Amino acid sequence: VVDMNKFSKKNFSLVYRVTVQAIVLVVLFGLLILFVVEDRSKDYYQYHYNIAQDTTKYLALEVKRSLKQKKMLVDVFLEDNKALIDAVIQDPQSEEPFTALDDKLKRYFFDYISSNITNDQGQLIRNQFDGLIGEVCLHDISTYLETSEQVIRIHPNHALYHYDVLSNLPRDSQMFLFLATFSADELASLLHNSHYSGHELFLIYVEKNYLIEVSSEGSRQVLTGRNDFYLTKEEQKRILTLQQVEGTNWHIADIHDATLFSTHKNDLIKDSLIVFLVFVLLMFFMTRMVINGIKNKERLQHVMQKQNLKIKSLNKNLQALSTTDSLTGLNNRRHLDTHLKKSLNEARRLNKPLSIAMIDIDCFKQYNDVYGHQEGDNCLVSISQLLQESFRRSNEYCARYGGEEFIVINLGDDKETLVQRLKNLLQLLDKKHIEHKGSSISNRVTLSIGLASSKDKVYKETKDLVEDADNALYQAKNQGRNQIVIWDQIKAEED
Repeated sequence: VVDMNKFSKKNFSLVYRVTVQAIVLVVLFGLLILFVVEDRSKDYYQYHYNIAQDTTKYLALEVKRSLKQKKMLVDVFLEDNKALIDAVIQDPQSEEPFTALDDKLKRYFFDYISSNITNDQGQLIRNQFDGLIGEVCLHDISTYLETSEQVIRIHPNHALYHYDVLSNLPRDSQMFLFLATFSADELASLLHNSHYSGHELFLIYVEKNYLIEVSSEGSRQVLTGRNDFYLTKEEQKRILTLQQVEGTNWHIADIHDATLFSTHKNDLIKDSLIVFLVFVLLMFFMTRMVINGIKNKERLQHVMQKQNLKIKSLNKNLQALSTTDSLTGLNNRRHLDTHLKKSLNEARRLNKPLSIAMIDIDCFKQYNDVYGHQEGDNCLVSISQLLQESFRRSNEYCARYGGEEFIVINLGDDKETLVQRLKNLLQLLDKKHIEHKGSSISNRVTLSIGLASSKDKVYKETKDLVEDADNALYQAKNQGRNQIVIWDQIKAEED
């Protein structure tokens, strides 16, 4: 980067450190790039894992709900059509009642395929169903009659893959069994509608060597581009999540695309390599510039630091002068107006009450007349100190409003709590016992306080809240001073 012989011994050490630091930065940045690539790869995997987990949980519940709803609707249908069912049982070979039952079921269920009724021995009362009642269906009927439980599964069929819903049909002293057959397309639609880019969703039978029952394309009857109907070992390794469907032998499997994570990581590496090379070039040129300008930079930095300290000090003093009351040290009216507007906006955002207490020193003109303006100023300072001691939480704010008037802004406290704290303020002032011979109500300095809160009224403008607090203060003075009046009490009296 630089020829060290061109530098004096005095600057050699500094130049050497800069060069070494540049090299260290490049190495550290390279390590950081590697860390970021790995971290973002993990985040990307976790992101897709969370998607898979949420999707499979949702689908497991939806499939369970769909099957439960189907069973419930079949039971309701049987209850509502007892006469038609009895007619089929009494004369199973008659076309008219069976055709009427079949037509009605098609109107009830858009995915209905066929139905049948068996006796308590599992024998079909009607044998001609175009081959839609197969051996798997008969096996499920036999198992149901033995255990009174049905584990729903997909039945392969030359016409259409389907599943059955079984329901009891008690008739007098004999028990019959109603079998309704439905297409698996509704289950496929659930998978299809929940499909996410880069993921494949399957309804599988894990115990049967990961047999595919239904995919987002449809039942395994319509699967294309596969040698068989089982998940391959490679597909099993790509399963992100498996979720059991309650009441069935099925699991919802979310399988990520073979190149989903490797492609993303390769893209990250390419982008990171470009960033790293750009960084190396920048470091090369910046190191040269830094070395060539070390002396001037140090001198300029020293001068600028001094100037910055002076400017910061001046700015701080100016800011304090513009926002602070010079006598009491409290915030002044200018700062109050800005803060009050922000407080009202924050109260709306947080849905919390904003309260304002207007505080006035009773008979302050007479105090000045008796003790002089210097003592009057001392009295104002004493009151401001009490306010600062009493209201110094992060959610409140004190300011001198003008003359002998002060204001307290509180965000979040309920009105009762704030009233009690204002009473505590009056008690502290009473204990301080600031003599006031010119007062018409006491021999010591007292305060009149008016309180208004946004809890009692919706305020669009801060001036309205201040005006209500001021009206409450005015009422406190009219009622004899040395007291707290709340605006909503005035409003209640007027109403």
